[in-house]
Order: sequence, then structure tokens, then C-alpha cells
Amino acid sequence: MQLHISPSLRHVTVLPTKGVRDFIKVKVGSRKFSYRMVFYSLLFFTFLLRFVFVLTAVENIDGQTKCSTIGCLGKRLGPRILGRRLESTVPQVVYQVLEAPVSEEEQIRGTDELIPQTLEDFVAEMKDTRPDARTFAIRLKAMVTLLEQRTRTAKIQEFLYRHVASSSIPKQLHCLALRLANEHSTNANARLQLPSPEFVPALVDNSYFHFVLASDNVLAASVVASSLVHNSLAPQEGCPSHNHR
Repeated sequence: MQLHISPSLRHVTVLPTKGVRDFIKVKVGSRKFSYRMVFYSLLFFTFLLRFVFVLTAVENIDGQTKCSTIGCLGKRLGPRILGRRLESTVPQVVYQVLEAPVSEEEQIRGTDELIPQTLEDFVAEMKDTRPDARTFAIRLKAMVTLLEQRTRTAKIQEFLYRHVASSSIPKQLHCLALRLANEHSTNANARLQLPSPEFVPALVDNSYFHFVLASDNVLAASVVASSLVHNSLAPQEGCPSHNHR
């Protein structure tokens, strides 16, 4: 028999033939494909490939293992398409150890035992011992707790030292006093005995005006001394008298 299929696929005609034949002849007319359908198909596959690429790139950035097989890619895309999340790779025991409250005994014991002081020491210890997840979490928690205690103690000491410094420095100590102290410590001439040996006889000479200035206020003493030096250049105007307590 002969099987004829129309190009439009609307009807099928079966015609019997003479003799017994074991083959079937199928005639299908050629169809013309539209360029618009080809363009839309290529555009769809382009967006699909870009969507898959973005999802795989995000997964790699998140720190998960790289996946090149189709099966692994399906495991990643499946939960996202269905609205589910992948299971966490962190063991539950790590969260239990880190969330457990730290007792005072553990804090005291943590200061006595050998705890890594830096991140490099902790990584080196983990590489050498190869501990399980629970031991890893315990050692990490002990190191972080010890560093937090030291930071808290350092802050308390800073506040204490600042309070002591602010309350112990006298209020009369101003910039001039600091400059004079610096000058006395760095300048050798400033540490010489006053007055100079050639001016010692002038201390008992009655032809000079003698002033005695006694004060614990450096600023007031400097003002009086500057005024005396300035007015001594014009003795006809007279020297003013300064009284300061």
C-alpha cells in the first residue's frame, strides 16, 4: 500500500497496491521557514543563556564550589526556580557552640590555656591539628572571647588614664609654661645661673631700681616682666607698680 500525507497535514490517504511490500513511502511536502521565527528563536535562546550565566556567576561569587556539569547546574537552578534555598554547608554544631553563652569559668580558663593570639596563629594551628567542626568552633570562640576581653580592658584603662591626666595637670599650666619647660630642657643657656657673674654687683647697687616679683602664676609673671622691661626704656615715664596675688 501507499501512504500519502498532504503538505498541510490536514488529511492522510492510504492507497492499496498490488503485491506484498514491507515498506511504506511517506511523502511530505517541504515547508518554508519564516525569517521572523528564526530571529525570535535566536533571541529567546540568547536571553536564556544569559540568564543561566548570571545565575552561575552569582553562585560562584557567593563562594560555593564551581560547577561545570549539567547535573550540578540543575541542582543550583532547581531550588531557585522553585522558590527554595540551598542547604547551608556550615555544620549545625558550629552554630550551637558559637551561640552558647560563655560562663565565667570558661573565661578564666581561657586566659590560662594557650589560645591563638592572631589569625595567622589560629590558621596554622588548624592546619596542624586538623580538628573536627566542634573543636574548630570552640577554639575560634575562645580566641574571639579573649581578644574581646583585652579590648574591653584596654578601653577601660584608656578612660582611667585620661581621667587621671586631666585631673592631675594643674589648670595654671598653659602653653607658655610648656614652652619654658621645653626651652629649659633643650637650651643649655637657659639652665645657667642667674644673673651672670658680671651683673652680680648690680644687685647691691642702690643707683638701680630693684623689683622683687614672687608669683606662682607664669602668665602673670611674664606680663609684669614684659611691662617692666618695656617701661625701663623710658624712665622719665616712670615704672608702674603691679600687684598680683
